[in-house]
Amino acid sequence: MAEALLKDYLNEIGEYYQNGKATEHTYRGTLRTLLEKIELGVNATNEPKRIQCGAPDYVVERNNLTIGYIEAKDVGVSLDKIEKDEQLKRYLRALDNLILTDYLEFRWYVQGEKQMSARLGSIRNKKIVLDKDGVKLGEELLHLFLEHRGERISKPEELAKRMARLAHMIRDIIVDTFREKAISDNINDLYTTFQNLLIPDLTHDTFADMFAQTMAYGLFAARYNHKGSKPFTRGDAAKEI
Repeated sequence: MAEALLKDYLNEIGEYYQNGKATEHTYRGTLRTLLEKIELGVNATNEPKRIQCGAPDYVVERNNLTIGYIEAKDVGVSLDKIEKDEQLKRYLRALDNLILTDYLEFRWYVQGEKQMSARLGSIRNKKIVLDKDGVKLGEELLHLFLEHRGERISKPEELAKRMARLAHMIRDIIVDTFREKAISDNINDLYTTFQNLLIPDLTHDTFADMFAQTMAYGLFAARYNHKGSKPFTRGDAAKEI
């Protein structure tokens, strides 16, 4: 059944591609549908591209727990080139379970190391042609990605390292948004307030460090203090903080 889903997925991608007007965003719903059909109980949230320095395009969850992330590029974009991009390197440093795709080829990474890749099809004469062997390999890759379980944290040092990786990614994103002049009004207001009231010579980099550490460790404290058996939500985090 999964093989049939992948073939249907590729056919739909091919129809969009042949239309000639498709962009990277055009294919996102198709990939989301595939992920949620290929393994029941999975929810793939497509995050709209807010700014070029933001988070990965999809967060994939099961039972309200994040199991992985997907960074999607336009059909035909060189993934070899994207692998060298600083943004992807940042994701690989911080995220345990990640897929990079151009909707035809899928590359799966665990803790920054490539585990396997699969190509479902190729572009020939402006058409997308199915690769039967690639579809079978793609089925295996997606199942392994969706079934991945992160290493259990059993020591304070392991928790500290995991949180530091995430804080580092948040810090880099904040620095980049200042550099690209894409910072949100809320964060820019925080920076201005800190500069006016606390640290007159506060730089963007120093503020990004402060913000990232406060975010990471504040959320940890909120989660630790959360009571009850219901899933921990953003609303709970705001309340606990």
